[in-house]
Amino acid sequence: MTRLRALIVDDDQFDRMLLKRYLKAIEPESEIYEAEDGDQVFTIMKTKVIDCLFVDYRLPQWNGVELFSILREQPSTTPAPL
Repeated sequence: MTRLRALIVDDDQFDRMLLKRYLKAIEPESEIYEAEDGDQVFTIMKTKVIDCLFVDYRLPQWNGVELFSILREQPSTTPAPL
């Protein structure tokens, strides 16, 4: 069985911790990565395969929709179509 590899993007540490706890309760073997801002997202996505992104709408650099638009433009981070 393939593990869930998720990235939680939120500038609030408590919100990241809460979501990580929920995900681990559902799938204990999941790999959960965390980022506080867009720069950390790009760093993580260059080195890790991510299946699912959980993105807060309000981030320090961009809002969540802007971050997804930027990610779609990056060839190395373009998510596979559903």
